[in-house]
Amino acid sequence: MRIAPKLSITFILAALLPLLTIGCAGMYLLGTLGDEAIATSRANAIISEKLRLQQLAADKAHIVEDFLADHHRDVRLLKRQFELLASNGAVLLSGRPEPYTGRDTAGLPGYGSVDPETKAYANWESLGMAGELWLRRGLVERVRADAAFARNCASMLERLSALMPLLSSLHEKHLASCDLVWIVTALGPVAVYPAEYAREVRRAPNLADLDETGEEYHRLFTPEFNPMRESRWMRPYLDPIKKIWMTSCVAPLYDGDTFLGTAGFDVTIENLLGWLKGLKIGTRGFAFLISADGMPLAIPTDQIDRMILDPLLRQALREAGKPAKEQNWTPELESVMPRSVAVNPPPMLAGLFAEMMRQGAGAEVIGFPDGTRIAAYCPIRETGWSIGLVLPVDEALAPLKPVLDGINAARRRYVSGLVVFVFLFALLAGMAGAWAGRRFADPVNALISAISRISRGGSWQEIRTASSDELQELATSANVMVRRIAENEQMLDAVFNGVSDAIFLHDADGVVLRVNDRMCTMFKCTREQALEAKVGVTSCNKPPYTGYHAKIWMDRAFGGDTPVFEWRSRDFSGRLFWTEVALRRIDLNGRPCIIATVRDITSRKDSEEKLRIVEEQLRQAQKLESIGRLAGGVAHDFNNMLTPILGYAHILKESVSEPKHRTMIEQITLAGGRCRALVSQLLAFARKQVLTMRRINLNEVIREFQAMLRRTLRENITIEYRLAEPIDTILGDAGQIQQVLLNLALNSQDAMPEGGTLTCETAIVENHGQEADDLPLAGRLVLLTVSDTGTGMEGETLEHLFEPFFTTRGQGEGLGTGLGLSIVHGIMMQHSGRVHVTSAPGKGTTMRLYFPATVGSPDGKAAREEGSATIPRGTGRILVVEDQDMVRELAVTLLTELGFRSLAASTGAEAVDLYRRERDRAPIDLVLMDVILPDANGPEIYDRLKHLGGASPRVLYMSGYTDSVIGVHGVLDAGVSFLRKPFDIRSLAESVRKALL
Repeated sequence: MRIAPKLSITFILAALLPLLTIGCAGMYLLGTLGDEAIATSRANAIISEKLRLQQLAADKAHIVEDFLADHHRDVRLLKRQFELLASNGAVLLSGRPEPYTGRDTAGLPGYGSVDPETKAYANWESLGMAGELWLRRGLVERVRADAAFARNCASMLERLSALMPLLSSLHEKHLASCDLVWIVTALGPVAVYPAEYAREVRRAPNLADLDETGEEYHRLFTPEFNPMRESRWMRPYLDPIKKIWMTSCVAPLYDGDTFLGTAGFDVTIENLLGWLKGLKIGTRGFAFLISADGMPLAIPTDQIDRMILDPLLRQALREAGKPAKEQNWTPELESVMPRSVAVNPPPMLAGLFAEMMRQGAGAEVIGFPDGTRIAAYCPIRETGWSIGLVLPVDEALAPLKPVLDGINAARRRYVSGLVVFVFLFALLAGMAGAWAGRRFADPVNALISAISRISRGGSWQEIRTASSDELQELATSANVMVRRIAENEQMLDAVFNGVSDAIFLHDADGVVLRVNDRMCTMFKCTREQALEAKVGVTSCNKPPYTGYHAKIWMDRAFGGDTPVFEWRSRDFSGRLFWTEVALRRIDLNGRPCIIATVRDITSRKDSEEKLRIVEEQLRQAQKLESIGRLAGGVAHDFNNMLTPILGYAHILKESVSEPKHRTMIEQITLAGGRCRALVSQLLAFARKQVLTMRRINLNEVIREFQAMLRRTLRENITIEYRLAEPIDTILGDAGQIQQVLLNLALNSQDAMPEGGTLTCETAIVENHGQEADDLPLAGRLVLLTVSDTGTGMEGETLEHLFEPFFTTRGQGEGLGTGLGLSIVHGIMMQHSGRVHVTSAPGKGTTMRLYFPATVGSPDGKAAREEGSATIPRGTGRILVVEDQDMVRELAVTLLTELGFRSLAASTGAEAVDLYRRERDRAPIDLVLMDVILPDANGPEIYDRLKHLGGASPRVLYMSGYTDSVIGVHGVLDAGVSFLRKPFDIRSLAESVRKALL
């Protein structure tokens, strides 16, 4: 606000302050006195209305008592007349014509007859008298059999018939309220008026058999339950025939001390409710009745929802308020009607109901949801009931309204006069203030206008004033201040938006107050979207990256900590990425806030994951390398031990003629051969062999591998073979193909943890077209199918199946290296073959391996045919260089058997010395030398022999090491002779013969 208006307001306030003080004091006093007068008047009026309403409740209670007392008097009249007839003991109606003469009366008076359908004695047709007499059929049978009982029943019927006119007149007297006048005797005869009740009994024969003496209006008035012979109003009940709610005024009947039965009036609740509706309690008040045990006797239908909470009881009360012919009672409504209003009452009515049930009298103010009401109550002594009257307070206070309106009008006139006077006085003071303000405020306004223009974003200009006093100093200071603020704002904005990290500014509730440009770029949103978002919008909302967990981090920051943590974020397009979040608390304008710096570390996380995978692959490769080295060492030692076993077994076999001994030696040879095959498979598993490609029969390779495959797999895996015969040969390495079969079998075993069936099939297929998914190679193919009944694989797994280090067994220690299927794929590619996989979850997996077929018989068969020929022999000198004594001695023995002369050395140095000494005596034709010796390797020793001068000897290397080891030394190069351990006499003879050629 400008200075001129402020000066005007100052003048106005200075002038009006005394006047306003006096006026407000007067208003306060007037208001206080008025409020006290109104409060006192209201309180006195409410007290008066409570007394009036309480007296009205007492008057209405007397009316109800008179209403009920009239019924009570007539019931006692009926009681006296019955007892008078009982005491006389004479037949009172002798000479009266009997209208049922000629019908079956069972010997009873002719005022009724035995109905042929119901078998009850009754005056069903109302002949001869108004009303009905009857005797239920069970008692009719007793009348026929018991003469004394028949006489008593006849006498009782005579007395009841004599009372029929009195029953009729009493019913006519109370026709507006009384539903039925009746007498029920303990002996069995019954009299009712009017006859409609009896006709209802006749229409339902089973009701005619009602044991009247077992009903409450009889049983409760026996000498045992009513020793004082009192007449009473019964608790309301549902009439079983008419299905209407009623109450009964009942009197016991006696003949001296003999209980003869009861007489009574039935009064419907509908009549009571109609009477209550006729009571006028003001214009909006109402009356209601409840019994001493809280049963709602009569509540106006339009007030039921206000007085009762129970929905079923509400519905039952509405049903009881309908005309008798329209009432429709269900068992559920019948059961709820006797329920006390004290059970789950409206809270404001609990005390009122309790007082009424205690038969108290009084009045109180009750706050209903729709307004305050006065409730008065009074007991009805005759019945144990209680009547309540309810009247709205505003209606009770209606007579007081003119007084209250007068007080309020006086206050309004005082306030209006004060306002007018203050307004005129303020107008004069304002005009004086405006004149003074304009005189002093013009220089200040010029300064304010200039600063305001700059604050709205206008161009910056120097602020000048025409004065040379304090205003000029203020203008100079303002120039300096505005310049520095603009520079600081520009610098802050450049720094805030120039950093490479996203920056959020949050308040304590997580509401974003400010963000920088990098945040909008990183989270792909506009600044408006960012300012409307909360933490949960920019999080993946999966534990531990939810809004709840973000609140925990923010609470730590508000506590003074400066946490830095990784967070899984989500941009506004839904992309998830990794971020690093740093939180720090700052105080902004006196309130605590959090400044969050967010850095995108997705690239770093990807690099870390790739590094982890590479490290895992390296560990797996190191494990595999260690296993390979172990397998190579075991194979070398095992081959050295097998060599003398197989060699000496062959020598023994040739020198022993006894068939029994030859058989034993053959078993030794067979066992050694199997051990040699086992070593070969061990090397194949470690991938330490160079492929030996030859024509092989796939069926024979599988049969040779059956025993080892059975020992490898669990017992709960059933292996089935379906090998097609005949089958073409393929060009391949038998050991590698067995390795493929082993890897596939182990994968299938893992897929069948509970057991299953593994099937191996072979077949010939033809593909005359181009390569396809089902036949990946063209031409004639040999198909090997390995299928299982395991868990199968989904499509995503199939896409990565042959990737190195991808395992179908899951990630974790001991769950697989992920190399088995990649080795299968590599071996198949080396064999120019292909692999085709089909699988589905729960349907098992089928691996189809396609090999190009070749022409010709297997090479193994030719080798066996050659093996049956005579072992080649020869002459010459051979130098054996071997560090293992048994292998060296075996080689010398076998060479001697073949006709050669042998020299032996155990080390390289010994071999060089022996060669130098012996070559002058006679030439050495061949050096049979181990590749790996304690002091040197074979090629090095051979180089030293060549440098001794003279003709270079031929060399035949031998070794039990793996191909990767001996290949390093060039032994497996083309043109180099090599003999693999273990060897027998035939392989030794063949190798020596080829080396000497």
